[in-house]
Amino acid sequence: MRLFLFVILFFCFSEVSAQESVNLPSLMAEDIEVGDVVTTKADAKVMYANKTLKTIPQGEKIEVLSVYKSSWIGVFVDVDGQKTFGWMSINDVIAAPRANSSIEGLSWHRWETNNFVILSIDEKQGRWLFDNIENIKAQLLSRWGLPNIDFPKREYVKGISPEPGCMILCVPNKEIMQKLWRRNKPFSEVREEDGKIVLNFSVLLLEDGFSKSIHKEITPICLKELEHRIGGNFGFWAYRGIAGLNRSPAQIRGDITKLERIYKVNRLIFFSKLMFEMTEDRMHKFPGHRELYDSEAMVLCLLLRKEFGQRKFLEFLTSDGTEDDFLKIYKFDSLDDFDLVLKRYIGYLGKDVEAGETPDNYLQVVPVKRR
Repeated sequence: MRLFLFVILFFCFSEVSAQESVNLPSLMAEDIEVGDVVTTKADAKVMYANKTLKTIPQGEKIEVLSVYKSSWIGVFVDVDGQKTFGWMSINDVIAAPRANSSIEGLSWHRWETNNFVILSIDEKQGRWLFDNIENIKAQLLSRWGLPNIDFPKREYVKGISPEPGCMILCVPNKEIMQKLWRRNKPFSEVREEDGKIVLNFSVLLLEDGFSKSIHKEITPICLKELEHRIGGNFGFWAYRGIAGLNRSPAQIRGDITKLERIYKVNRLIFFSKLMFEMTEDRMHKFPGHRELYDSEAMVLCLLLRKEFGQRKFLEFLTSDGTEDDFLKIYKFDSLDDFDLVLKRYIGYLGKDVEAGETPDNYLQVVPVKRR
């Protein structure tokens, strides 16, 4: 997925660590604002990190998506048939008459922690996240027996001081979310280039508070950073399942109840082989089934972690994730044999959850202390 977040993303950066309030679209280059249409000068270069994505001839019209440090504008260009985000120097363009900005008047407050840049329209929401995000990050990892690593700082624009490794944007309601990103749900992305993470971010929709989105959106970012640190290759199933179990017991119960109803009518379609082989790209071949996959991955992780233990779970998580690895670690003769166990587990767990007989402490993963 290509980024279209940058309507406000980078030009809210600052090199100070204290809270700031910035007004949009007032924090702009002197003659250019978000929504403007600019005209390129001769041989205008579109850059990302240290790479030239494309050289644009003189006279092209381009819409400005963001402005950063009063020196760079963010734009979309076509690169090999794909709509791609990049940065252009304001010296390579001529400002045209401004278009109306759909985000005019919004005020973003800004904080930095060791690992996060936080931007929030609502000051109280941003302050709460500033006070709690590092503890949340630590808990999301440590409850699974995973190390609480620090994210490396990143130089998002050449020559600008590195910033904390992840950005979180807090949006107070669906109306603003729709206006800024044409979405009505929270979303996250980790961008990798040449085997390295060059950008990660999460946009949280906080209309119903933090618990609805923060754990599920931040977990994949933490796992991807850890994966790069240890040189692992965590499966897609683990990203989706661990994120699901990092939520509240009430949210977990809701998904298990829905899954059990699907199980009753024999409509489950993701079992162990397909679960373990699934990727983000392959998921697109199953339109409308992402929520089902996420729920099955969540129950799979609960089964493996609760019934077979932390040691085996971590051993398989950090392995190559092959069928042979699974059978060797979990002592099954075949994946078909394991699927029988998984199906029974979904059925029994669903009945217990629906009957209110499953305690919170079974649905919540806690670290096992090593002796």
